[in-house]
Amino acid sequence: MKKLTRAERLEKFEDDIDAWREGKLELVTRKFVVQAPPDYSGQDIKRIREDLNMSQAEFGRLIGVSTRTVESWEHGHRTPDGAASRTIEMYSSPPWRDQVRLPNPPAAGRPKRSTVEASAPIPAVEGRGRPRHLERFNPQLCSHDGHTPPLDGPRA
Repeated sequence: MKKLTRAERLEKFEDDIDAWREGKLELVTRKFVVQAPPDYSGQDIKRIREDLNMSQAEFGRLIGVSTRTVESWEHGHRTPDGAASRTIEMYSSPPWRDQVRLPNPPAAGRPKRSTVEASAPIPAVEGRGRPRHLERFNPQLCSHDGHTPPLDGPRA
């Protein structure tokens, strides 16, 4: 099948509109309902976070909010907005839950400030290597003195 040019597609569209107006073409419509994201209580947030075996900092990085925000949700001072609620809903149910769940709870010896493991590597910025803020919190990249060794040689 030949790919139509932009002008040909526009002409076909205009022909279809004319055919519809004359009753020769019936348009297909679909209706669907998008439900509002769930309302989460502080207990719900804490239960989900603990089910994922994450600290508040790790859960915040996963959702895209600060540790303080997660803390205020759990204490009931604030509630997640629509986007955060939808993201929490996504990560709290299969298959996403099983992909992001960490193997051990935070109390099992994992440092408080660690990274959330990602299934895909983080792309390097051209000429700069991996972003420094991502190195800083990964305990596997830290030397014995707590400083992060550069991944791509010394930095200027």
